[in-house]
Amino acid sequence: MTRRGLLLAGGATILAGCGKDQVAGPPPAAEVLRRAARAENALALAARTQASPDRPLLRRIAQRAEGRAGLIGGALLGLSGSGGDGPERDEPVGHPLERGRAALETSIAALPSLSGRYLRDIGTHLVEGSAADLALLEAVFGPVSGNAFPGTPA
Repeated sequence: MTRRGLLLAGGATILAGCGKDQVAGPPPAAEVLRRAARAENALALAARTQASPDRPLLRRIAQRAEGRAGLIGGALLGLSGSGGDGPERDEPVGHPLERGRAALETSIAALPSLSGRYLRDIGTHLVEGSAADLALLEAVFGPVSGNAFPGTPA
């Protein structure tokens, strides 16, 4: 093969790779809401497991997380005809602080997929409630290390 042939083949290869990048859109709303429901149920389970007479705030956090999971379940019924899932059966209960952070991250990650006023309002409620609960959990267990704004790119 000649030098000219190699250059033409290389140029053709480069041009074949040019074009518009295929950008994946956000995942479907039902999918991200199912993830959020699992995260809220996992937080409720972890908080309820650690609740005691010395720490009644954890019982209240569990109730709030269950309420958010119920709200998500209602939205899922409207979207896909089935409600939310419970926590993963094979997954350990975990620490409430870790579960609270995961719930907040999941809620933030869900926002781009939620369109329409109803779903955006649910997304806002999820982020607001998860952030408030994480702040309360930090008051009980101490601050969580890491990014101050979970779920956002570094």
